[in-house]
Amino acid sequence: MKVSVLTSSWPRHEGDPGGEFVRQSCLALQGAGCHLSVHSIEPGIDLVGARMQPLSGGFGSQRGAMLDRLKRRPWLAAPLAKALMAALPSLISADRVLCHWAFPFPLLAQSRGVAPERLRTWCHGSALRLPLAGALLGKSHALALVDAHQRALVPKRFHRDLSLLPVPIKQMQKINAAAQECLVFVGRLTAQKGVRILPSILDHLPGWTAVVVGDGPLRPQLESDARINCLGALAPDQWQQRVPLGVGVCPARGSEGSPLVVDELRSLGLPVVVAAQSGLAGRVQHQQNGLIERSVSPQKWAESVLQAYENRERLSRHGAQGRDASKAWSPFLSWVTG
Repeated sequence: MKVSVLTSSWPRHEGDPGGEFVRQSCLALQGAGCHLSVHSIEPGIDLVGARMQPLSGGFGSQRGAMLDRLKRRPWLAAPLAKALMAALPSLISADRVLCHWAFPFPLLAQSRGVAPERLRTWCHGSALRLPLAGALLGKSHALALVDAHQRALVPKRFHRDLSLLPVPIKQMQKINAAAQECLVFVGRLTAQKGVRILPSILDHLPGWTAVVVGDGPLRPQLESDARINCLGALAPDQWQQRVPLGVGVCPARGSEGSPLVVDELRSLGLPVVVAAQSGLAGRVQHQQNGLIERSVSPQKWAESVLQAYENRERLSRHGAQGRDASKAWSPFLSWVTG
């Protein structure tokens, strides 16, 4: 089966976590015998055996998620659409066209003649909350969500062919070390991810430090704080060896899909404190395998962090469930090829 993949994220280099799960999904498709052509927004690492056709369109020099980059430079939308349209003729011969995210690929693919029965859209993040998101999805076709909370954002015409496909993660080895009074944050260093609150939380936790894994425009601000150690963007199998057994924090302010990092941190044995955003809170049962903090007050966050630390053995007893990559790609493969 020939599968064309459209994605706004792809690893730029080995170890780059950005879009790594998209690459893993492509590897799973190849393992099932599919022949791939991959159209990513920007150039990245090669995928042996696949036809790589990056769209570029001026995005290669920009950091962050696609929507963040469009907000900063909206004039790049036109060259992006032009590059995508130029690449789309190669989709006509594909047996399946797989779109990652709900914007802008499904509607453009259909405008170039890709029939709904050959189209698959996997919605990961916050694009479903965009104005006119329903229109950007185009005609009814097979749609998959990473978390059940997204269902309320999907137009009713898609409900008959709607699937729930959480992104699989690699099961990690629990950290074999003494617990440390340390915050652990993993993710893009942007305002949406809530990283600005980290120094203020530390102000209410004397003697505590923080380890931050990720990159983005707020990195210089965090690095100016001597209490915060920024490791940069690292793949999970790299950062899991460098973070302490502290408390994982996910203080995102914007909407989320179903972030992998919550389960990754729990797999390592860290208790987690997450914001009450639907995509985050949906991964945690409050007071059972983590804490949900509904306030934006740094003091309240510090109190929740202390509570998580004091109850770390109980809260970290249950690791990630149902997303072990060794088993969880099967539903995805059936959804794409079926």
